[in-house]
Amino acid sequence: MKHMSIYLLVIVSVFFSNCDKDTPLIITPPVPPTQLEICDIVNSETDLNVDWCSLLHPDTTFVAMTAVPELYNGQLIMIGSIGAPGENQFIYVYDTNNGSIINRIAINQKRRTGYHMTRFQQFLIMSYFSSGIEVYNLDTHELVWSYEPISGEKNSQWINVKGSEIIVPIIQGDLPYHDVTIVAAFDITTGARRNIFTVSKSELNGGSPHIESVQIDTLNNGDVIHYFALAKLQIDVIETHSFWAYNETKGEYLWKQNELDELIVHKDPPIIFGDAVTVIGTNTHTMNKNTGEIINSIDIAGNYGFCAPQLYEGRIYAKAAQDDLICLDASTGELIWYNDDAGQFPQNDLTIYKDRIYYSGFQETLYIFDIANGQIIYEESTPFSQGRFHIGGQVIDPATDYMYTNDGFRVMRLELLR
Repeated sequence: MKHMSIYLLVIVSVFFSNCDKDTPLIITPPVPPTQLEICDIVNSETDLNVDWCSLLHPDTTFVAMTAVPELYNGQLIMIGSIGAPGENQFIYVYDTNNGSIINRIAINQKRRTGYHMTRFQQFLIMSYFSSGIEVYNLDTHELVWSYEPISGEKNSQWINVKGSEIIVPIIQGDLPYHDVTIVAAFDITTGARRNIFTVSKSELNGGSPHIESVQIDTLNNGDVIHYFALAKLQIDVIETHSFWAYNETKGEYLWKQNELDELIVHKDPPIIFGDAVTVIGTNTHTMNKNTGEIINSIDIAGNYGFCAPQLYEGRIYAKAAQDDLICLDASTGELIWYNDDAGQFPQNDLTIYKDRIYYSGFQETLYIFDIANGQIIYEESTPFSQGRFHIGGQVIDPATDYMYTNDGFRVMRLELLR
């Protein structure tokens, strides 16, 4: 039944939080040979120019790298699970110059499925599914603070950073029909928590409020606004999805767009550009951020919806869990181009650099698209005898044009081919 979709979504996100609409698949790690060569390139015709590569794990065990990597001060930071996703998790830190491992930090086993991490200045922020938040100092690799959910609370994996605070939705009560969702802020240096606002069942006539992510913006008058998609889940009642704007400065709602779409609750936040805010679900919706007035809505039939939206030079790019890749005008919400044959299952975020879009997914291929028209430039599987590109993604250093990624056995630095 449709009203159970959020419950199923929660279960799926434990394993595949890269896109709320993904169909769950079982990751079966490839079996490494007795002796795994570090850089045994077997595809001489590959378009990938490997600058260096290094083993992900000293025992060459397959490592499911599930979070998009980060770069900081000559360090490449990745999170991976040895074996099943969400188990035996480590934070891996490599030297970007030669691929040597600097540190491998074990994540406590009580943490669940650390598929998301965010860097803010020297702080690495780890958000775990329903099991807390950790912040590390990348200069020292030490744990700065740790948030342990109190009884009956579960935090979202997706977080935002605003000023010196981490913004994260937190639910109270049992899934899927929990009582309230709290949007809370944590001081990034101390972990001190404050609750910003709460959405309760009483505001939804008894429906359970589901908020996965929040985007924050400041109006011209200085008011701080929180924009978020909201699903109301209620037994034997058709599920409804809305989009609201909350004025933190005045402590009241700026506007509400109720029952906007049948599926818009993403872990990914909405996109704000100028006076427009865009949320992408089964359809795309662009609204005036000050009034909530609909500027444009487009039925793009993205099957189970789109995820990983990215703003780049006034345009929004988003990838569906299936084959669709789209580009929208961020001011008007108009569709600029649409590719319905762009490969399945994206990673947590699209990587956009200069005039190209990069991502890898469950088809075990690194895709490269032309940002101007969405047409594929080339696609490449790993050039090595073992391994595969998967959902972990890649990061590009704009100072050098190098891409850093992994194939489950190796971390590698690639020269970007123009």
